[in-house]
Amino acid sequence: MSRTCLVLAREPLHDAHRDLLDGLRLRGWTLALETLMVREPADRLQGALDRRLTSTLASVRSAARAARRARREMAMAAPASAWFTHLEARLTGERFDALLAFVDQAPVGLATFVTRRHPAVVLTSLVTLAQEQEHRYSLALIRLLTRLRQRSVHADLFVPLEPAQARTVVCPSGAWRDATVAAGIPASACHVVPFGVAVPPVFRIRPRIPTPARLLWAGRLSPEKGLHHYLEALPHIARETPVRLTAIASPGPEAYRRDIDALIGRLHLTEIVRIEPAVPRDQLLMRFDEHDLLLFHSVFAEPVAQVLLHAAAAGLPVVGPASTSRSLLREGQTAWCYRTTAGFDVGRAVLRAIRNEDERQRRAARLYEEVRSGHNLQDTIAGYDALLCRAADAMHPTGGTAVSGDGESR
Repeated sequence: MSRTCLVLAREPLHDAHRDLLDGLRLRGWTLALETLMVREPADRLQGALDRRLTSTLASVRSAARAARRARREMAMAAPASAWFTHLEARLTGERFDALLAFVDQAPVGLATFVTRRHPAVVLTSLVTLAQEQEHRYSLALIRLLTRLRQRSVHADLFVPLEPAQARTVVCPSGAWRDATVAAGIPASACHVVPFGVAVPPVFRIRPRIPTPARLLWAGRLSPEKGLHHYLEALPHIARETPVRLTAIASPGPEAYRRDIDALIGRLHLTEIVRIEPAVPRDQLLMRFDEHDLLLFHSVFAEPVAQVLLHAAAAGLPVVGPASTSRSLLREGQTAWCYRTTAGFDVGRAVLRAIRNEDERQRRAARLYEEVRSGHNLQDTIAGYDALLCRAADAMHPTGGTAVSGDGESR
């Protein structure tokens, strides 16, 4: 018998989420999707709001970061309150076997809202639940400021989840699970289910690198994605071997885009760097065939970004930051890694990848195998299916669908 699940998320819905939901439908779930679309405040307002809120929150640790978060959250307050009210009415009038909430980028308080209103909730969180616990006091101030600005604020908005109320939390990596548990969420509630990708059955051996070498960077044009580190490395690389860099960039902060344009001009890179707009995923996957190395950067200890996983599945060798032993990116095994973001160090990692043909194939093959075994889309779907079924069965302990140890519904 089909089961029903209400899915909650912030727009735009990520391709990884869409893949997961399609897979759950194939496993018999009837899904109702409720998303919230909110325009971010214009960049030109950020400075004034940040200065005002920083002074208000000066006693809070990392006040500047709290101010940036406050600016975003306050901009979402009115539509978020209206969304919560709408969801409340829907949950009153309809029955769902389970709820699945993607809390990252959603209004703070969504986790609290759903756990108060439904007994079978699965929360997916990268950093949000941990950050809610870290910023409990600043969130209270944000709520107070918001109530001073507008009369109607939903009772759950800006209210962090009480750790004891967390029943099932999905983290996409072990590092994010560790951070969530360290923030106070019970370890028994936290599960690691990586967002996987479709992986070809056989590793594809790539042709020799031509001249010039074709480098690819793809991601949101924002500081944490590290395009500027690679631009600063390009003069060191170009002195040793001819290269071309294509950056396929999703929109990010306007100020960062201006910094990138200025950096390209200052380093005289206009002849070897091309910045292109973002493309749909199927087109991005085809672009892998036109390039020789993926230049990837992450601020996380255990990166599992979709572009990294898709590139690895396609057999594209990767250069990225050194990280933990649990990371997919490990120097000498799966990738070429730099320990500092100094231009010379980053450039040296790229040059090592370009120059060593046999080693490049070997590391790319090992990265492919790790993604195939640990980040496969079908395993992601099975993991979520099992957790949703268990949550629903706990709500209705008799007559529920049995779930086998491998996550398959029986």
